Amino acid sequence: MRRRPNELLIIAHSARFLAQSAERCRIPVTVLDGFADDDTRAYAENCQRIDFENLKNTGHLPSNILSRISARNSHADGLVYGAGLEAMPEVIASISKGRILFGNTPDALRQICQPQRFFVLLDTLEIAHPVTQFDKPHDTSGWLIKQSGGSGGAHVARLDKVSSTDHTPAGDYYYQRFVPGTVFSCVFLA
Repeated sequence: MRRRPNELLIIAHSARFLAQSAERCRIPVTVLDGFADDDTRAYAENCQRIDFENLKNTGHLPSNILSRISARNSHADGLVYGAGLEAMPEVIASISKGRILFGNTPDALRQICQPQRFFVLLDTLEIAHPVTQFDKPHDTSGWLIKQSGGSGGAHVARLDKVSSTDHTPAGDYYYQRFVPGTVFSCVFLA
């Protein structure tokens, strides 16, 4: 059983609901958030905006933020990360040093962010999922293109609506059959 942290460092594209949850448990938080809006700041001891696009491109937090949140300079002995970091296991590994990590380990993220391994695992466990392939379908209607390790829906497009110059088809993308239904997201926090 993990011990209760004295303070949490929360990093997410939008961390308000995580900060609210921590406040209900009377755990102080430092938040690194893509917006750092007033609603999020209301629940945090310290809240800073981070540029997730820059984080995605560089693979690391800016040194001024890293120095402020280093385990030596911060009371945050726990780390919770939310949406936006799924494809950044190295960032999570870096900021989790010296902290209790609440969430998937960087190693687990490295594995699930590889669609070739992830969908084989789903098949092995007999978990239903849309038909997925890694070669571009000849008939593009009814197919989606998704970026490997993407989070949220901004990286998803209908393949028949994407020009061949809009994406790099090799390696970083995969193709999935469109399945009609209600789109939703789920976060589990315990």
